[in-house]
Order: sequence, then C-alpha cells, then structure tokens
Amino acid sequence: MQMLLEASDDDDEEDEDVKEEEEPDKIKEARATFRDKYEALSANDIRKMCTAKDLKLKSGMKKGERVEIRVRIDLAAEFFINVVLGDGKGSKKRKVGSRTKHCMYRLLNIVFLDQLAVRFSQSGNKAPRADLDTRAINDRSNFRQDVRAAFVQEYPEEHEVNELFMTHYLFEGITPSVFKPHSAEKLFDM
Repeated sequence: MQMLLEASDDDDEEDEDVKEEEEPDKIKEARATFRDKYEALSANDIRKMCTAKDLKLKSGMKKGERVEIRVRIDLAAEFFINVVLGDGKGSKKRKVGSRTKHCMYRLLNIVFLDQLAVRFSQSGNKAPRADLDTRAINDRSNFRQDVRAAFVQEYPEEHEVNELFMTHYLFEGITPSVFKPHSAEKLFDM
C-alpha cells in the first residue's frame, strides 16, 4: 500500500514539471484588446450583442461571463476562421461574410473557366436513365463543391479568373482578385 502512495507522489512531481503552453503574444494582445473593448460597455449592451450573435446564453449570466464568451468568439474568428477555410496564412483579406462587389464577377469568371464551362452547360440537363442506373452521374453531382474550391483558390494576378474582360465606366473599381470566401450554397444562390 505504501508503494502505491509513493508512486502517486512521484506522479504529482512530474505533473508540476510539465508547463502549459503559453499563448503567442499576438493572441494575448488580441485577447486584451477584445476584453478592454467589451469591459467598456454596459452589461445591457453586452447582453444585446450576445443576442444579436444568436448566442443562447442563460439570462442570469453575469457581465464578466458574457464578456469572456464574446472574447473567445472574436479570437476564434480573428485567428482560426481562415485556417478552417483553407487559408493557412490567416490573412484578414479573406474573411467570411457578405459578398463584395468583386465576388459576382469572380464567380462568373470561375463558372466560365474551360474546366467548368462544359459541366455548367450540362447542369440543367436531366441525366439519362442508364447513367443513373450505373451511378456514372456522381462525377457531375459535386459541381457546386468544385466551383467553391475554384472560387477560394488563390490564382496569380495575370490568371484569367482575376481579369475583368469589359472596359466600361460602370465596371471601374471592380477587381475579381479581391473576394471573400463563400459556401457552396451561397455561391449557388449568387
């Protein structure tokens, strides 16, 4: 029995030697900035902000608890949303959100790329019964995901996706290389 107690004492010493990883300075600074921003607001304003974000929180939560939740959400949005979308750089240039004036023109360029134009022209066709029976139609069924993958992909500046083929004063200021990533459903709606 005493050997078990001694063994558990050794485990406690090993646990003390292991240090938790510290947050990078960038995250610490952002956390402090967000916390200061929310601490300056009233408890009622924080509650309204949480409601606007559709956060389902208990009505009896204290201001500090709500602030901590908002800080965590903002940190996740700031540092990790681009990693989830496939942009490992974490650039602020490409945050998820409403479409920009450039997104629609980029989508048109993507849909009419040589690789996708034929599939786009066939998208309204009904599949022949033989293709449905042999399940050969599956290669065309993920068209939306292929369009989204092409939409969020980075292309060189001189690539045809980043060009605007119309020189008219109505299109001044349109740059298809500037875009926000969207889901396949949102691109389909656009």
